Amino acid sequence: MSYNTFILPKISECLCYKNGQFENVTSLQYEQLQQLCSLIIRNKHTKFIYRGDNRLEKIYNISDRTNPYLADVVFMVGEKGNVFRNIDYHNNNITAEHIQLLFNTIHGTLVTPTNNNDSVQRHLPEFILNNHEFYEFFSRVENLYVFQNAFSSKLKWTINDYYEMFLHGVRRLGNNNNTSEMLSTTLDKTTAIHFQHNGILYVGWLHDSGYITFGDMNKRNTEIHNLGLPTYSAVYSEQKEICLKCGLPPHNIIGYFYDDAHFVVNHHFFRNPKNSNNFDNVLRHGIYINQKNFHEYIGRTNYVRGYDVVNKRYIH
Repeated sequence: MSYNTFILPKISECLCYKNGQFENVTSLQYEQLQQLCSLIIRNKHTKFIYRGDNRLEKIYNISDRTNPYLADVVFMVGEKGNVFRNIDYHNNNITAEHIQLLFNTIHGTLVTPTNNNDSVQRHLPEFILNNHEFYEFFSRVENLYVFQNAFSSKLKWTINDYYEMFLHGVRRLGNNNNTSEMLSTTLDKTTAIHFQHNGILYVGWLHDSGYITFGDMNKRNTEIHNLGLPTYSAVYSEQKEICLKCGLPPHNIIGYFYDDAHFVVNHHFFRNPKNSNNFDNVLRHGIYINQKNFHEYIGRTNYVRGYDVVNKRYIH
C-alpha cells in the first residue's frame, strides 16, 4: 500500500493567514498548492508525512487551535523535539560520557524497565522477542567497550541517532523523554489523527536528499550491521513512523488541519515568487521563508533554542 497520497481539501476548506486573520485561498493559490502536492506524489524521492499533536499551549502558548495567530507562529517556528524546551541539554558533541549514558540507558530500558506506560509495557516484551541479538548485546555491560569503540568511526552521528531513535520510540510516551532531539511523524494519516486529540494535524513532506535528517531504518540497519553493532526493528511498526532529528521545520509544512473541514495552508508559500517560480527547488529544500524575525517568534513560544541546519548547531 502506498502512503504517498495526500489529497488537498477542496478550495472552500483551505484557509490562509493574513494580517491577523484567516482568508480563503484564491483560485491561483489553490492551483499552486495542487501543483506542489502533485509533484510530491509523482517524485520518487519525496513522501508525505503527518503528525497529530494537541500540546498547543505547552509549545506555542496558544490554547485555541482555531486562533489565526497559531498559524503565524507555526509557519515561522515549526515543531521541534523536546530538547528544544530544555535549556540545560547540549549535544553538539558526542563525548565519552554521552556514549556511556546512551549505552546505560538502553541497558536499563531493556533489562530493568521503569516506564509504567501501558503501551510501552505491551510492546517491549514483543520487541525483545523479535530483537534477541539487540537485547543480548545491550544486556551485557561488558559490551560497553565494543559500543564505545564503534564511535571512532566517521559514522558516529549515524550510530548516535540510530540508537537515540530506539530510545525515543520506547520512551516518548512516558516521562523520561525530556532530552529527546527526535520528533515522531508518520507516513499514515490515520495514525497521525489518532494522536491529534482535539489538537492539529500537520501535513508535510520529506525529500530524501533534503536538509532534514530522518530515520531510514532499512538504510541505517545495513550501516549499523556493517559496523558490528546490533540492529533492531521498529518498536511500533504499525505506526509507519518516520523519526525526524530536531523536528519538522516550517519550510516543509504544507499546512495543518484544525478540524475535518478546515485546512490552514502555509502562507509563506505564496509570499515569495521564489516558491511558485521554482517548484523543483521547493520540493528539495522546502518553502522559502524570510526568518529575519525568527527570534521574536520563538520568544513567544516555550522553545528556548533553535537549530541552524547549515552550520549544524543549536542557537539560543
